[in-house]
Amino acid sequence: MKPFIPDIILPTTVVGSYPAKPKRTLKSLFDPLHFAVEEAVSLQKKAGITIISDGQVRGDMIGVFASKLPGIRGSDVIGRVMPPDQAI
Repeated sequence: MKPFIPDIILPTTVVGSYPAKPKRTLKSLFDPLHFAVEEAVSLQKKAGITIISDGQVRGDMIGVFASKLPGIRGSDVIGRVMPPDQAI
């Protein structure tokens, strides 16, 4: 039997903002995000990024996962922190 070898061995993505550009075109006056999104997606594809992202991490990403752990309520530790009963 032939072993399974995935096409993508290590998926990649980006985190963080692209710098704002001071370009003011007629198109950007009507839809300022359109040009920026097209450029960001194009650059990520050219770089071989496999998970296209706007790069922004919104909100408290740790809280989303920590709130599922026994022993944590909100931002408080209320008991012994344990592994979750099921996958988060």
